[in-house]
Amino acid sequence: MATIAEMEASMTVYYSKNTGIVKRVASGIQDMSLFGVEEEDYSVIWSFIVIAIDNYVIQNPDKFIMDVSSATPVLSLKEANIYPVI
Repeated sequence: MATIAEMEASMTVYYSKNTGIVKRVASGIQDMSLFGVEEEDYSVIWSFIVIAIDNYVIQNPDKFIMDVSSATPVLSLKEANIYPVI
């Protein structure tokens, strides 16, 4: 079980397994039981990762996407690569 300090320093990001679109962000260390009776349904299409808390991500989850192309998913800004730096 996590300590209070670990819970306060973490957030859980839920995302689509297929597209990487961030669906929900919850503070603390969570799992799929967050969804109650729908846990099994959501587990089919969503996954989650626990990372260090970032209030900007919590307040703007629609601006982020998970890169699901590698073994370890990586959270990044959606707009980060739209305009190349010259």
